[in-house]
Amino acid sequence: MASLTGKVAIVTGGSGGLGSAIVQQIAARGAKVVVHYARGVENAQKVVSAVESEGGEALALQADLAQVEDIRRDI
Repeated sequence: MASLTGKVAIVTGGSGGLGSAIVQQIAARGAKVVVHYARGVENAQKVVSAVESEGGEALALQADLAQVEDIRRDI
């Protein structure tokens, strides 16, 4: 697999299911990952913690991507 070191990935729906698995694979390849979630901060934080426990970097970001205000909001 190619390295993703120095890259940043945003995974929509990254707090559970397939999205969570994608986050972990991308992080394992070296990317910093933004774990998007609409609801369920606890699940998003678990995914972030799992990435960090493996030495990766991740952060959770709540946004309703159907709402322009959420997309434009400062982190």
